[in-house]
Amino acid sequence: MARIKIYILAGCELQNDTEKCYSASELYNSNFFNLSKRYMKVLNNDNWLILSDYHGLIWQGAMIAPYSSNSMNRKERISRLENNLRKENIEKLLISVGVLSHDIINEELRKGKSSMSNVTFILIGDTPSLRQASELLSNVGAKIRMPMRNLNAIKQSLWLLNTAKTEAELNIINGGESSS
Repeated sequence: MARIKIYILAGCELQNDTEKCYSASELYNSNFFNLSKRYMKVLNNDNWLILSDYHGLIWQGAMIAPYSSNSMNRKERISRLENNLRKENIEKLLISVGVLSHDIINEELRKGKSSMSNVTFILIGDTPSLRQASELLSNVGAKIRMPMRNLNAIKQSLWLLNTAKTEAELNIINGGESSS
């Protein structure tokens, strides 16, 4: 089975709230989230998800309602993420967005491997929720990359801008093919 790379962007507190429902990629509107979306466009990558404290790990096109992160305490956030990031829930999500199939999962299980053994999640940002997700995803057998770990907010934004610029230049050199 080929390696699968899936990017996870962190949802944020700054949200559109004029409508009752948005696609997940349109709900969040912080500068960092918008930079992250721009980075995905530069990579020409449709395999990205959003980690929402309230909704959990969701496909970018999922229709969701605005919410107040103040309505949840820390224990509830942790519990929601733990429940959402159970292996069977991740598998269902990846099947629903066309990244995994039952055949691929069964093939890996026949080999004695985790269904997540060929999946690498690249977490964009460094938040408490992403750190928890990193641990939970690792526990189900996925590989994790968190290139912005331990960077402050300004350095995270600069990382996105500089990496997007480099990727865009590589795309031009490579005739439009992303290096990721």
